[in-house]
Amino acid sequence: MTASETSGVVTIANTGTGTVSVPVTVPPGTTVSRPASLQAYGGALSNWLSVPGSSSQTLTEKVAPAITTASSANSILGTAFSFTVTSTGTPAPKLTRTGKLPRGITFTASSNGTATLSGTPTAPGSYPVTFTARNSAGTISQAFTLTVATPPASAAQHRRPWQAAGKHAVSARYGIHRHHPR
Repeated sequence: MTASETSGVVTIANTGTGTVSVPVTVPPGTTVSRPASLQAYGGALSNWLSVPGSSSQTLTEKVAPAITTASSANSILGTAFSFTVTSTGTPAPKLTRTGKLPRGITFTASSNGTATLSGTPTAPGSYPVTFTARNSAGTISQAFTLTVATPPASAAQHRRPWQAAGKHAVSARYGIHRHHPR
């Protein structure tokens, strides 16, 4: 008999030939790979789990979601931007967004508990949105603000009209030249 755990999934394997009953205590929301009569006991599910010879049982713990991303990000108007929203939980949470994003920025959710804000913002300002992570163990939301700043003024914006890019103003001195007879 062996037991192993990987990412919230516990596998109990019976390498023998006869059926073995194993005492199991798991958190509420855990699912069992086969029908089992686990009953409530002290806030957790407890019972004997029957594992036939040369087989295994898996217990998948359901873990409530958590959003693990920063609550704000900054971008520059007219500049490509990308930000990854991350979450944890088992099963992997589905991420959604409510609230207005700047023109040019999109929200794309993946099935692995992540989402991406990406694109090139075309409007400056502060954009408050809410991210929500949801799975069968629960739901959680987080406030988030994307700030789109106007790019800093560059030297090109401060040229005088008669100064072309890449050229310099030239001043000339004019003087009076005397002709001296020889």
